[in-house]
Amino acid sequence: QNAVIAKIRQTLVRRVLGMLQSMVKKDEEKYLTFWRAYGQVLKEGVSMEIEHKDQLAGLLRYHSSLEDDADSYVSLQTYIDRIQDEQEKIYYLAGENKEAIAQSPLLETFRKRGLEVLYLDEPVDEWVIQGLQKFAEKEFQAVDAADLDLAADEVKLEGVDDEQKAETIELIAFLKKKLEGRISDVAESKRLTDSPCVLVAPQGGMSQNMERLMHMADREFKSGQRLLEINPKHEIIRNMGAVLKRDRDSDQLNDWAHFLVDFVLLGEGKVEDPQRVGKTLQLIMGVATASAAEETKGELKES
Repeated sequence: QNAVIAKIRQTLVRRVLGMLQSMVKKDEEKYLTFWRAYGQVLKEGVSMEIEHKDQLAGLLRYHSSLEDDADSYVSLQTYIDRIQDEQEKIYYLAGENKEAIAQSPLLETFRKRGLEVLYLDEPVDEWVIQGLQKFAEKEFQAVDAADLDLAADEVKLEGVDDEQKAETIELIAFLKKKLEGRISDVAESKRLTDSPCVLVAPQGGMSQNMERLMHMADREFKSGQRLLEINPKHEIIRNMGAVLKRDRDSDQLNDWAHFLVDFVLLGEGKVEDPQRVGKTLQLIMGVATASAAEETKGELKES
């Protein structure tokens, strides 16, 4: 608590930040060498050096959905410079690593619309975003949040007729009942194009990645229930809706309902009940192999 030491500290911080900003302008590649070694330290500075957080924000670098090269990084300013005219938010997705994030079905609609998503692949990243709140007057928005509002960027559910819509409504009600205790709710997804379903954080809830970090810090930490979104255009969901319409008491439907959640958890590298998953996969393989065997018999008869 010495005034001289405090003054020296303030001067050093300003000089270091000034040097880094100068490096960014003169030689971005040189700065990226520094970033790869000390980037996480700078990120921590956002919450520790509140008075300098705007300067630090300009020095942050992230992987992104528009950069295929594993060594490529983008600044927040670069993101803003190439943002789409109607885009109101800076989209991001947090995860264990870049590869896992890039494979997430949550990115499907963003890729289709050409919307850039920042990859937050370090433990400190979500705390950094919470500390910044916004950049260049654009708020940050997690793409795995239930309250995501894509507005004009929303995927239109074209090709879904009234009968299919009715079946989807019935299926949602069925899933809510069968999955009670495992999920917080079920809803029709506007963010999926190729996958049948996805789990998202409920409004005001923690992201899956944040819960993972909390569990690493405290083994007794209990994860909250997430919301299941289903894609009404996907063949699996449409088939389940058709089966439900024909036979509401189908035992298969109960297994499939739980497997929708297990399907997402498998993609995340988690399995709540290995025995249940194994049993369901065995049943699926039984049906698939039986169908293939029948086709083979039919071909032999024809020949």
